[in-house]
Amino acid sequence: MRLLTPFRRLLAAVLALALLAGCGSGSGPAVQQAGPWSLGVTGCQSARRLRRTETLTQYDGNTVTLEAEKQAAAGRVFLLLELTVNKEQPGGPAFSWAGLTVRDAEGSTWPRMENDSFLKEYGYARLPGADLQLSENTGWVCFELAPEALEGSLTLVYACEEGTASVPLPAPEPIKETE
Repeated sequence: MRLLTPFRRLLAAVLALALLAGCGSGSGPAVQQAGPWSLGVTGCQSARRLRRTETLTQYDGNTVTLEAEKQAAAGRVFLLLELTVNKEQPGGPAFSWAGLTVRDAEGSTWPRMENDSFLKEYGYARLPGADLQLSENTGWVCFELAPEALEGSLTLVYACEEGTASVPLPAPEPIKETE
C-alpha cells in the first residue's frame, strides 16, 4: 500500500498542473512562483466607482435604504484582483505587498492601493494589507490605474530577492454600475 502513496501524490500534482495551465483559455488561473510564494489570479474586475445599496428594516418595521459609493481618484479606474497567495516552502521571507505591481503594455507599473479596506464594504473578501507569513491566502486587492492601461495587456508582477513572478491578467470584467 505504501507504493501507491507517491503515485497518488504525483497524480494529484499532474491534475493540479493541468487545471492551472490554461489561464488564458478560461480553464483555470495562471500560477507563478517567486521564492517560497506562488501567486495566482482567479478574478479580475474594473470600474470607475463601486456602489452599494442596502435596505434595512428598523425595529418599528419601517425600512431605510442606505447607499454607499467609492470613486477612483480623478483620472483613474479601479482594478480589482482576486488572488491566491500560497507559501509553498517552509521558511523564507514574508510576502511583501511592496513587491506587487500591475504592469501595463507601455511598461508603467501600478502598486496595490495603500488602503483598500473599503473592499469589505462592497462585498469583497479582502486580503490583509500586512505582509503575509504563512499558508494559503485568498482574497481581493485593489489597484488604481489610468483608464488607458485597461486597453492593452496587463501583467501582475511580484518581485522579491528570491525571484520574480509574472502572471498575465485576463481582460477585466466591468463591474455593473447602477444609476
